[in-house]
Amino acid sequence: MAYPQKTFLFFIFSFLIVGNVFSQQADISKEMRCQAEEYRQKGWQAQQAGDMNSAISSYQKALYIDPSYACAFNDLGVIYEARGFMDRAKEMYTKAMEADPAYPSSYSNMALLYESQKDYPHAIVYWIKRSMVGSLGDPWTKVALKRLEQINQVHPNAFNEIDKIYGQTTGDIYPIWER
Repeated sequence: MAYPQKTFLFFIFSFLIVGNVFSQQADISKEMRCQAEEYRQKGWQAQQAGDMNSAISSYQKALYIDPSYACAFNDLGVIYEARGFMDRAKEMYTKAMEADPAYPSSYSNMALLYESQKDYPHAIVYWIKRSMVGSLGDPWTKVALKRLEQINQVHPNAFNEIDKIYGQTTGDIYPIWER
């Protein structure tokens, strides 16, 4: 009869050890997130000071620690765009959206990038997405809705181009700025 008791104690002991390991891993993840945020903050400070190489390095360190850090991807995109590396900027904004589909800045930045390239159909798509992830009281949601209205007034054919690019009908999105 002693055997089942030993087995029971072994399972309890094992459960406690495994639980402790998972608890330590959660603490490490929390520490790693904090460290990634510190690197992102250092990057932001370097970027504000005009030291783009240090900013890029810090953002990359943040992403090495936390490869799902949308804000760091977005910040890298801003630097790449400012330096004229539009494809890399688009890649970083896209990674930010993939890492956190509810992170609004990446949609705004992607829309602005496409507008700067006079690619209004793609800009429209990202302004629509931006307007959908933000609340109505958010100033950038208002900017997105206003930009959609302005693009529709100045480049009304851009909405028709979306159909060709994405193979979808946009009839349901025209009144989005009226919500």
